[in-house]
Amino acid sequence: PAREHVIDHHRRNRREQADRRRKQCLGDTGRDHRKIGRMRVRDADEAVHDAPHGAEQAEQRRTTEQELRLAIERDELVVLYQPIVSIDGKKLMAVEALVRWKHPIRGMVPPSEFIPLAESRGLILPLGEYVLRRACKDARFFNGIRVAVNVSAIQFRHRNFVKMVEQTLAETELDPARLELELT
Repeated sequence: PAREHVIDHHRRNRREQADRRRKQCLGDTGRDHRKIGRMRVRDADEAVHDAPHGAEQAEQRRTTEQELRLAIERDELVVLYQPIVSIDGKKLMAVEALVRWKHPIRGMVPPSEFIPLAESRGLILPLGEYVLRRACKDARFFNGIRVAVNVSAIQFRHRNFVKMVEQTLAETELDPARLELELT
């Protein structure tokens, strides 16, 4: 019981420190400062999260982040397509693009592991663009079938999102009527 009290006290102090840092960083002194503030908040949140779990897990997350960044750059992700059929199951209506990561050592990394990491570490934009581009390229061979691509709220709010979608459609020559964007 005494040890648990010390651990709880330590966690509470770390949370309070992170809250103080958050308040210091998020002033109204301009856009760039807010971006720096968000980065510091992320780092402070990580410190609070990592403290009780040890440096091993923090190092594993950093390694996974670096490997994911390289996988995006090296075109090592796989986009699979899940069929969307009519209610009677007789007609293929569309396909949904699903990204998978085939890690060279760990094998298939589940999306539940790398998507939240991508969102928290600023990789969701390049990851989302990768999936959209791949899906639009592949859809050219789907004989008029629509392709649905999941879009995170982070991507959707990004100032260049519409431009990126338009550019991808133009580059891949996919009819915009065949693309469905699903906000996740």
